Amino acid sequence: MDYKGFDVTEKYLLDEYLLSLMDVYLSHFRRRSLVDNTSKLVLWVRSTIQRDAFAMLMIRGRIKDEVYSASEIVEDIKISRQAIYQMIKDCIPEGWIRIYCDDKEIDPAEVDACKGVIKYCAGDEMLQLGRDFVKLHIIKTDETFLNAKWDDLMAFQRVKNKLIV
Repeated sequence: MDYKGFDVTEKYLLDEYLLSLMDVYLSHFRRRSLVDNTSKLVLWVRSTIQRDAFAMLMIRGRIKDEVYSASEIVEDIKISRQAIYQMIKDCIPEGWIRIYCDDKEIDPAEVDACKGVIKYCAGDEMLQLGRDFVKLHIIKTDETFLNAKWDDLMAFQRVKNKLIV
């Protein structure tokens, strides 16, 4: 059996999925420059890709019941320790992140008394920002047929893998 047609079809499906993925990415990128109906947190997060990544990690931690030290944040998102400490410093007075001494939540005033490791995760407002992002992402992936194109690609690859064994 000649399988050259499979390669052509797979390339087409990969390109279609990539186009949809780029459309979603670009819609999120364009949204970064909007300032109408936004909060101080949204403006802060959208101001740099590093702050965006920091917020996403803090949200991830909150959802997974994980807290991260500054060193773990540096290691995870690969930006400077100085930048991470500045982001933490920006977020604490706003209540955008929660603070923990080891695994016990503490008030900002208790940080100096902590003898363990200071760790962080998203506060309520930052968590809500993540949930709002999910709602927008669902709309954008539907508008660009991202999910349908993913399903098409995966279905094709399953069939291909069964035929070419």
